[in-house]
Amino acid sequence: MEIELIDIFKKLAREHNKCVIVVTHSTVIANQSDVSYRLYKGKLSLENRCS
Repeated sequence: MEIELIDIFKKLAREHNKCVIVVTHSTVIANQSDVSYRLYKGKLSLENRCS
């Protein structure tokens, strides 16, 4: 279910040239993103960027 929902968000974002921001604790969901940031101890860092 989670992956199907993320696929829908990705499709709509690309069709409408928009950004979708998802906040999650799930690494499965985070790994589906084009860009991933991590918030740890109040600091934000770039975790993953898809080329």
